[in-house]
Amino acid sequence: LSPTSSIIPLPDVMFEHRLYLPLVGFVFVLIGIITAFKRHWKPLSMGTTILLLLLSAGTYSRNNVWQTGLTLWKDAVRKSPDKARTHVNLATWYIRNKEYDPAVIALLRAIALKPDYAVAYENLGVAYFHKEAFEPAIIAFEQAIDLDPNRASTYNTLAETYMRVGKKDLAIKNFEKALVFNPSHLSARNNLGLLLAETGHYPRATEEFEKVLKLDPSHKEASFNLARAYALSGQVNRAVHQYKKVIASEPNFLEAYHNLGILYLDVLERPDEAKQYFQKALVLTKEPQAASRLKEIISQIEEHHPK
Repeated sequence: LSPTSSIIPLPDVMFEHRLYLPLVGFVFVLIGIITAFKRHWKPLSMGTTILLLLLSAGTYSRNNVWQTGLTLWKDAVRKSPDKARTHVNLATWYIRNKEYDPAVIALLRAIALKPDYAVAYENLGVAYFHKEAFEPAIIAFEQAIDLDPNRASTYNTLAETYMRVGKKDLAIKNFEKALVFNPSHLSARNNLGLLLAETGHYPRATEEFEKVLKLDPSHKEASFNLARAYALSGQVNRAVHQYKKVIASEPNFLEAYHNLGILYLDVLERPDEAKQYFQKALVLTKEPQAASRLKEIISQIEEHHPK
């Protein structure tokens, strides 16, 4: 333990995985004792057996604590109630389990213990966001940014909150800030592209989607969004090509078939091909209203454009 328990400060007084390496030395010492006293093997073996049984019982008990992240951090909070990080980690698992009210309580406790804890404020914002309490979420995210202005994740979640409340300009601004600190943040870049497309900035939108696909060629949302941005900007042939790439990698992508049908029918005026894509969309859709509308479109094509 001496390399990490002497002059180097640690945030945790105890952490069980740090005993793995030192246990090697303990095992050598134990083997040495057994070897030295092998003439007295009977009492020694009895003592060793009792020790093994006690350690096994302790291991079994500890395994119950390690069943899930939630049980682990509940145990940590019970044993270290004045440590802010244990409350934050417990809240993280509450959020993963969609238990947002206890997450808020745990995070408020963490902030009370450590008022300058930026991560606690960010996670509090996330919990409020999932509760659809958007104003408190924004306040929490802004407090996190004041404490630590270099966290891309905080700008990203703040931007997502602004998206939900319809403040597109502020959302764009914060997605751009997130990308300053983490240019590889795929979600921020994809969402920025969506907002740019919605506000009519098609060249910039396509640029963002292309950057996402350069970082992750299998990103199906960015691939679909790129096709949609091409279509909205009047680049019909590129849009058709991109939609077909989406379908090739994701054969059940309903919206891609639907949008291809629209392009072939309304823009390219090729109703037979449009009909094929609408029929595929009809097979895939599970919404009665959408199915009814698709049947109506197919019927009109057959009526007005017979082969």
